[in-house]
Amino acid sequence: MLNPDQKYRLSPFYNRQSSLSAKFANYDNNWILAESFSDNNKESQALKHVAIADISNVGKMIVNCSNFNQYKKLFGIVGDYKPGKILTGKNKTVRDDLPDTITDSIYCVLTDDLGLLLYDEKQHFYVIDVKTEIHNNAEKFTYDVYFTDVSSVYCGLYLLGPDSVSILSRLTEFNLNSKFSCAYVSLANVQCILLNQNINDISGYQLYFERSYGEYIWDVLFNSGKDYNLTPIGEKTLQNIGWKWL
Repeated sequence: MLNPDQKYRLSPFYNRQSSLSAKFANYDNNWILAESFSDNNKESQALKHVAIADISNVGKMIVNCSNFNQYKKLFGIVGDYKPGKILTGKNKTVRDDLPDTITDSIYCVLTDDLGLLLYDEKQHFYVIDVKTEIHNNAEKFTYDVYFTDVSSVYCGLYLLGPDSVSILSRLTEFNLNSKFSCAYVSLANVQCILLNQNINDISGYQLYFERSYGEYIWDVLFNSGKDYNLTPIGEKTLQNIGWKWL
């Protein structure tokens, strides 16, 4: 039962999850998330086929930059920088003169001048430190960089399991069999940012989109996934398979 005097953060899937008898728990930053839908064994078994989880609590920052080669140097990012690529902690080193910010984050290169930074919201103040660092040293840079926090604007879902690709293929014309890490896609006529991201040995796709489409996307995924017995899983099962951003 939610305390009416407490400010909580709910994802747009809360009502849909409630109708499926989800058990909720209070996570960091007052996020109310589905902890479980059934016993752990049943949810774990679902991952052998296809499961869906709410990851709306992930921190999300749109980054616009006129020169990403210099931006890459600023943050110590190494490796090829091109649209469709994901840069994760193992691809990055952190400069000694900047806050220790991006060691546990995902950077999605969407276009030549646009990216999506995903991070554990517990690191939110470190991200602010980096933005402050850039602002305070603006005269050193020969390019413009802008950060827009979209954590409350975008929600997120994680499709996990080998049948994930079959469900998504019914909803988008994007070639999911192409070699991609992230992309803008139209999913059931809704613009989404799609990440091809496994958790350990479990194949998966992360979807981020405007929360106003939350229930609609939830419904179309479940309709598309009826033949595959798409099963919701809670944060407890996500943690058990290696998800850390809670």
